[in-house]
Amino acid sequence: MKYKYLTLLPHGTNGRTYDSSYAFLFCRFDEKTDEVEQAQTYLVEADKLPPKLEIMDIVVPEKVYQEGGGDWVMSFKPIDNNQRIERLDYWNDIAERLRYVRELR
Repeated sequence: MKYKYLTLLPHGTNGRTYDSSYAFLFCRFDEKTDEVEQAQTYLVEADKLPPKLEIMDIVVPEKVYQEGGGDWVMSFKPIDNNQRIERLDYWNDIAERLRYVRELR
């Protein structure tokens, strides 16, 4: 399934802590409403960065990381309802900011 690459997440927002890692955010958008339908983060160690991506590139994230030699981790798996709500709020906040970026392009 193809996703649009949107941003590099700030250190620590991926729910795991590594001193030298990056979390990349990919989203699939609903074609009718333009809202985020599904979001995935991929965690990659600094020495295994994938090929350069431009914002809004349409890619299959797994293939990007296989080609780049990195390991990926899907994060933001909610443990309970409170955490689910917190993380949905977090994604909604990101989605709003990304919608603004999309409108500028």
